Amino acid sequence: MELHTTGPATKSWLYGAMSLFSFAVLWSAAPALAQSGTGPTRETEPIVLTGSMFPDVTGDVIERMAVYRWDDIGQVFLLIPFQIDEKMDQVFNPGTQFEITQTLFDVNGEEDGTLDSDDELVFLFQDAGPLAPLEADWPTGTSLIRHEIEVTNPDEPTDVRYVYLFSLSNWQVPSGYVNWAGTQSADISSSSFELEYLDRWLLHGYRVNAPCGSGLDLIDRLKTRTGVIGNPLTETEEMWNSTAIWLGGKVGPVRAIRSVRGAASAINTFHHDLVYNNLWEREVTLRVHPLGLITYYLDWLPQTGLTYYANDYPDGLTLDGDPNPGVPLTRADWELVRSPGGGLVMLSYSLPSPYVDAINRYHLDDDSFDDSPSGAYDDEDDMAIGNIGLQAVNFTGDETTAVITRWRTYPLCSDTGDAVMGAEYRHLWDVPFTHSVTPQWRTLGPIRNLLNTNGPVETTLSWPAVNGADAYRVYVSDTVDLPRESWTLLTETTDLTTTDPKDPVSRFYSVVPVSGGDEGDW
Repeated sequence: MELHTTGPATKSWLYGAMSLFSFAVLWSAAPALAQSGTGPTRETEPIVLTGSMFPDVTGDVIERMAVYRWDDIGQVFLLIPFQIDEKMDQVFNPGTQFEITQTLFDVNGEEDGTLDSDDELVFLFQDAGPLAPLEADWPTGTSLIRHEIEVTNPDEPTDVRYVYLFSLSNWQVPSGYVNWAGTQSADISSSSFELEYLDRWLLHGYRVNAPCGSGLDLIDRLKTRTGVIGNPLTETEEMWNSTAIWLGGKVGPVRAIRSVRGAASAINTFHHDLVYNNLWEREVTLRVHPLGLITYYLDWLPQTGLTYYANDYPDGLTLDGDPNPGVPLTRADWELVRSPGGGLVMLSYSLPSPYVDAINRYHLDDDSFDDSPSGAYDDEDDMAIGNIGLQAVNFTGDETTAVITRWRTYPLCSDTGDAVMGAEYRHLWDVPFTHSVTPQWRTLGPIRNLLNTNGPVETTLSWPAVNGADAYRVYVSDTVDLPRESWTLLTETTDLTTTDPKDPVSRFYSVVPVSGGDEGDW
């Protein structure tokens, strides 16, 4: 058995032995998550790879793909939490002036179930492991190709870890980090935090779970407001919600994906949430007619000790309802809110667009200001406490022109966070992991000693086992010099012997080892 590895610039030949013992149901329990409040950790950061990095298996069935790490203690490959999320281009409002094409996660199982270049493979850094020895046994039933994924921590260049993408059958989905029923009004939770939804656009609860936080709800709502200069509250997230369309959602071992389309007259606006164990990302694609303002922000509930930090406010601002004058419009590199019940770090990024004049910081802390328009809904506190977010000014496009903003948040433990920590979290985003993918092929050696025994009524064939094979295909031909594809398949068996009815005409036989549906040497 040979293992052929092709890297970006070099080739090498590796040798190892194969075992018929199945490791498909084994899973490595993840190390405990860091919730001590001492600062960010890369351990719980996701590694996201696109299908374009795996051209050798493009078009293969995703259900047969699984990710393993090597375990030095048990000397086996262990299944880790992972998921492969398909994406698809969808056309909306076809044949109208509002027709657009949007690439979305396939949250309803409409794609073909095969790996495409824009699909995403995701796992957590903490679940990667050491480099597997060259002689390590592959899981039983794997095909003759795997992909070695190398991930390097940019802050510690010697911290290099590996996972292996195999194609095989009979593996079991491992336990996951995120819990969600998959409906528009169901909460999404992990061991670290919880997001509470009322409906499509209505997120009305954020909790940092004990023992890291208090477990109490910390926000009034995640709010959206549209309008004009001087009257920014003409439209609310209630109106966005009432006209929105629930696209669907999915949850896997690593993350939950939640997708919504439409926001009042902005019919081609989309937002999706990606929720991990220790991270929440929201991407909003706004497509809207000319409009003066759109404000998008978290409104906190009042509590003693609520404090705001940013790169330009390293000493902090108290959020107690007394206005903090002079906070600049310039977006902060990072923003952090801490409280006795827990907090978060918020990072934002907007793709450059000619269809909006500016996307500024939004900050308001004023207990005399009720940011709930009259009659819209019952606000929890009827105050603007610690409103932090973004305000986009002067949209000049239409319902087909995109303005894209990404928002990333990390939960913080009770009374945790300062300027140093905020900058460290920003560093995680600005300086990501580096990674590479190397395809490696395994070759099953040919069967050298095929024994043919002629009996009175049948022919018995037997052969020695081939290391790494999980089955054998027996071919027959009346002519020995036919090309391989012209031989006839007699049978496929997991045994080391088979029979063929005795034929007075001479027949020729060839037995080929098989692994994961792939044939070895002829």
